[in-house]
Amino acid sequence: MKLITFLCRRQSRVLLFCAICVLCGLQVRKNDPSKSRGIHTSSIPFPSATAAFSILPLERSVNTVPPTPRKLSIENNNMRVENHHDNYITSRSPSLVSSVVSSQESDELNSIKVIDPLSSEKPQGISSTLSLDSLSPSQLKREPLRYEFAGFTIWLELEQFDSDLSNAIQYFADTHGLLPLPRPHVTALYGMTHLNESEAISLFRSIPSHLPEKRWPAFQRPVGVLMDIAQNGVNGEFCDMAWSELTFATNDNQELSVDTLYEIFYGKESKEFATRQKPFKPHASIAYDNPEETVLSLGGLMGYVLNNPTLMEMGRKVEAISLWSLYGPMAEWKLIDRIQF
Repeated sequence: MKLITFLCRRQSRVLLFCAICVLCGLQVRKNDPSKSRGIHTSSIPFPSATAAFSILPLERSVNTVPPTPRKLSIENNNMRVENHHDNYITSRSPSLVSSVVSSQESDELNSIKVIDPLSSEKPQGISSTLSLDSLSPSQLKREPLRYEFAGFTIWLELEQFDSDLSNAIQYFADTHGLLPLPRPHVTALYGMTHLNESEAISLFRSIPSHLPEKRWPAFQRPVGVLMDIAQNGVNGEFCDMAWSELTFATNDNQELSVDTLYEIFYGKESKEFATRQKPFKPHASIAYDNPEETVLSLGGLMGYVLNNPTLMEMGRKVEAISLWSLYGPMAEWKLIDRIQF
């Protein structure tokens, strides 16, 4: 009798849960096991941003296996959390395969923990608007990013709405004790080690005259947000770092403009031009961190963008392009030249 009573109670709970799902309009489905990393994951399309936000896990313990990275996407004005490998972005949107979290069954990666709450409350000392030049570290609690980039790079500086991109960078730097990125940007070309500074400046200043519209084409509103971790040598990655980003889509004009940069800096007959990675994967990074026990989380980024809607709702013009030297650690990056459109 005890066994029968227990089974009846269990069945009632299952039926109650199903009824709640129906009433709330939630639809739960399991992912294709072939797309998972050996652990169970679920994908839940949400009828509203509030529902999506309310049932995300706030944290995971230090001993749990990290779940498959998830991405917040916007489709038909609805938000949903997707398995990182789900192919739901159109062919003209950026493929994110190259930024997949490096999967390696090791104690180091399995010990990654998320300690960032779903909170967008601004700490004291952060102004509502920030100028591009006001981004500065407050009190570093994390070791500065150890990975060092190299060479000259070209950044696309995006239009801002009440300094929303600068505010996001400063917010995550201040709340997590991170070194802030020196300027909001989308990287168009990086790792140019074959030029000296004067050569790079000369070629850089010729860019506007080669672009079809004499300026870089605008970006439509972001297609998603991403928090990811890379480990050098795993899944084709070349660095050890964690980062958060706003992900943009590419299009024919963007691809043509990137081709123009490769033609200017490498030559149309060069190996670099012939083998450049396509499609272009434009994204605006919000924060960088070392991968061990990273303080960055998808939940924290989602919470912030939900409370700062211009980040995801607005298309953006490219207001300027800038040439940077990325030799050395991030604190030593140097602005070389800048062209305002």
